[in-house]
Amino acid sequence: MHQNRLKKFILSIVTLTFVLSHFVFLSVAQIPSPGAGNTNPDAIDTAYYKDQIRIAGDFVNASEFDSCLMICNGNVTELTKNLKAFKNEKTLEYINKYLMHFYKLRGISYQLLSKYPESLKEQQLYLKQAEKINSIKDIGAAYTYIAYTHREMEDYKTALQYNSKAISILQNTPYRGSYANALCGKSTLYYDLDLSIDSAMQFLQEGLKIYKEVGDYNNYTNGVLSLCEQKFKANKQQDCSVWLASISEYINEFENPAQQAQYYAYLGRVEFEKGNIKAASKHFQTGYDYAKVSENAYNMFGTSKYIALSMAASGQYAESIKMIDKCVDHYSDDINTEKARELNSISLKFEFEKEKEFQKAEFAKQAAVAEEKVKRTTLIRNVAIAGLAFVIAVAVILFRLNKKLRISYTKLHETQATLVMTEKQRAEQHVRVNIARDIHDELGSGLTRITMLSGLARKKLHSQPEAVDESLSKITQYSRQVSASLNEIVWAVNPQSDTIEGLGTYMKTYAQKYLDDIGISYQLHFPEKYESIPLDPEKRRNIFLILKESLNNAAKYSNATEIIINLNITGNILELIISDNGIGMDTGITSTGNGLNNMNHRMAQIGFNYTIESEPDKGCTIKVDGKLF
Repeated sequence: MHQNRLKKFILSIVTLTFVLSHFVFLSVAQIPSPGAGNTNPDAIDTAYYKDQIRIAGDFVNASEFDSCLMICNGNVTELTKNLKAFKNEKTLEYINKYLMHFYKLRGISYQLLSKYPESLKEQQLYLKQAEKINSIKDIGAAYTYIAYTHREMEDYKTALQYNSKAISILQNTPYRGSYANALCGKSTLYYDLDLSIDSAMQFLQEGLKIYKEVGDYNNYTNGVLSLCEQKFKANKQQDCSVWLASISEYINEFENPAQQAQYYAYLGRVEFEKGNIKAASKHFQTGYDYAKVSENAYNMFGTSKYIALSMAASGQYAESIKMIDKCVDHYSDDINTEKARELNSISLKFEFEKEKEFQKAEFAKQAAVAEEKVKRTTLIRNVAIAGLAFVIAVAVILFRLNKKLRISYTKLHETQATLVMTEKQRAEQHVRVNIARDIHDELGSGLTRITMLSGLARKKLHSQPEAVDESLSKITQYSRQVSASLNEIVWAVNPQSDTIEGLGTYMKTYAQKYLDDIGISYQLHFPEKYESIPLDPEKRRNIFLILKESLNNAAKYSNATEIIINLNITGNILELIISDNGIGMDTGITSTGNGLNNMNHRMAQIGFNYTIESEPDKGCTIKVDGKLF
């Protein structure tokens, strides 16, 4: 930390020295007039501009983006004037080259400051300058940056179009590092669009190979961490330990707390899946410490979530609950309402012309529209911040007063209502995708719903006060689901539950509560006593999920009035039968959903048999059986 501060201080002193020396230089230098016809390419101070580009780049690396913009703005103004003052072709080539680099640095700075309209404007200028001097490397890099910015605005299809242009330009060139950047960008977009996780990982691994060849170990480290994320999401993390070992010598070299937080979080997940809870807890805590240093709410949320899981697995249930509370706080911090509002507005209304015509006639018009939108977003943000404390207090009161609150407000503008609906649909789609993931992802999904519905309740408070009760009821419902998910987490990772008795008792309790809540009659036939037989955690969880999925399907689709559950254990053989008297289905028709396929896949994983017997109007019976050990 002290080294970073010293580096920033030195950069500031060096910059000031260069700026002052350049002003002195300008005061004594003989600047040729536009008609002088100077043929000397050194009529501009090339050494000075090279140093200015280097210092601006150092400020980007040190996250001092405002300082970088200050340097770039001054030099762009001066170089733009020189374009009119000089006539020599070689001198103009130098000026255009330096302008290109300053536009590039301004675009990167605005992007990292989350000012995406400004960033896209600078990246288009960067592309224009690169084409003017025919720099193939920079043309490809410009398309890569534009694609990345559109991805940040969640306009993934447009981003993929620009990325494809970058790859086609850079593919057979000597600029291997830039080509690797484009490949990694394509991997991320395939992952975002759910096109093909295998293709996404293949593109990323090709990029990693190039990074290692050219010695770019910083990007190699970032790429390995992204690859591990994709592998864990796709449940293909078997070789993650090998990939993490390949960056162990670099992870502390770059002194990047965000990198270090992710690295130790993945190390912990590898050890956790091996059952090394103590080692996993140590890695998760180290990752959490680095996440706090980086002040990255997303990393703090992720690492605190895994710490809570490891605490529960080691029997520290009270500490696990406390850490879950911290996890909720970090997750709430990570949801940036201002950014979501700006990105939705830009992605719907701010369009960049995809061909070169945009760089001519339409550019100024689109830039003006973007600036106006940013001003409007800033105004909305300031108003939201000013009323945040009041809104939270009113939300708490609304939980208690329920239907007594009847206050009339004028309706919001039609475009604001459209924005609210778009955000709600995106949140619901995001939740549907995450339902198929592990229990801890269900917890994150529940937290997302609670947070987004709280924001929705705040907005409806002004426009639709009569609808606030519905949102608050949903918040209460999802809060109970989060609590149930947490109970399931504790049961799933508790070693004391790894027995036949632990499985049978929990399934019976779950079925009783679930069927009582939905009001369906039932018969439960479970053994009164259980043998003291240990049970593999994977079998225990998969058998329970069969019960959970079957009850969920019966409740949703069968129109059943009665459900019968039989659990029989004979020696080494377990048999679970779930029957209902509902409308049934035609088992000869291939299912298009994930539920039945997931159940069949889970039983195949643990060596159990899975059968389903059903006919229209004759109910449905699901049976699983297999050896316990």
